[in-house]
Amino acid sequence: MNATGKAWFGRKRVGWGIGPRSWEGWLAIAAYVALMIASSALSTDGAHRVMDASIKLALTAALIVLMVVKSRR
Repeated sequence: MNATGKAWFGRKRVGWGIGPRSWEGWLAIAAYVALMIASSALSTDGAHRVMDASIKLALTAALIVLMVVKSRR
């Protein structure tokens, strides 16, 4: 568990991986989805593909780090 004692994410009951276990976890997932959609909507066709990909990669990496830090061990 994390330092506060409340895990935001935990192991899935079926399958592999971790998923949200509290409202904070669901909020983090919703924010991730909203930011991914916003980054796609703001990018223009064919322009700055590397920048768009790097933003999405950074958002995904941040979510993975958050999930590991705030999960049950």
